[in-house]
Amino acid sequence: MYKNEKAEIAKQQLIGALIGLARATEGNVNRPTKETDRAFIKGMRKSFPDKNYSCQQIYSQIEILHEEKRKLVPRCQQCASPCGRNNDFDIIGLDRMQNAQLKYALLSGLLYTASFLEISDENSSTRCEIMEYIYKAFFFIGYDCDKESLLPLFKELGVVQSKLYLEYFQFTCDK
Repeated sequence: MYKNEKAEIAKQQLIGALIGLARATEGNVNRPTKETDRAFIKGMRKSFPDKNYSCQQIYSQIEILHEEKRKLVPRCQQCASPCGRNNDFDIIGLDRMQNAQLKYALLSGLLYTASFLEISDENSSTRCEIMEYIYKAFFFIGYDCDKESLLPLFKELGVVQSKLYLEYFQFTCDK
């Protein structure tokens, strides 16, 4: 089933699932757990263009993200009149949105950041702040917004990356 598909298409769907999960974290009573964070980071890593994963591995990760989303918004599955708010995002639709270039640049920075997130201490308060930012940034990638709404996300990305780099270099120097 997956052999006929290109991994690039699967990765686009994976990014759409990440945006859908980020949408589900915004404004809901159920908060993301460490398990949600781990699944999200793993999805980010598998979305990175330079990484080679099979379509099967990518679609398995999408299912894990969907399960995490069901935990956050369980009533969406049974809703009589679904609004689509927490649906996976069609990444192809990003090209038709305003500020698409900025959103692609933000997405690229976020995906790069995932490699440093994997080694960070998931119990630290900094990690919680970083994950909140990442969910918010992914939410905005799937939201049609103006440039003024996006620019602060770049500044915050720089702060997040600085924190993670310091943690990474401290980790590698301590070895």
